[in-house]
Amino acid sequence: MRAALNALAVVAPEWLQTQSQPEWIERYSERIEDYHLPTSDSRREQQAQRYGDDGWQLLDAIFATTSPGWLRQVPAVEIGCDKSGFNNTTTVRVVCVGARKKKFHRLA
Repeated sequence: MRAALNALAVVAPEWLQTQSQPEWIERYSERIEDYHLPTSDSRREQQAQRYGDDGWQLLDAIFATTSPGWLRQVPAVEIGCDKSGFNNTTTVRVVCVGARKKKFHRLA
């Protein structure tokens, strides 16, 4: 998420300003290596859910029909394609196919 936000801030700063949330600045300004995870399992789960929700919000904005198509080709955005991940209790599969169309598969 941090890499995608940083890349988008360089190539599409005006677009990113209209799409990003104010709390993203604080949440993603530090490198993950410099960040200390919460110690309790419930707090970690809350944080993971928040990060996942932020990522989905960003992907939804990038793949919106009103967004420039070339945003999907930004390398830091493409990294999220063709990956499986775990978001709280939901397995998430993001697949970018063809002309970078999105397919989101949320498997419970």
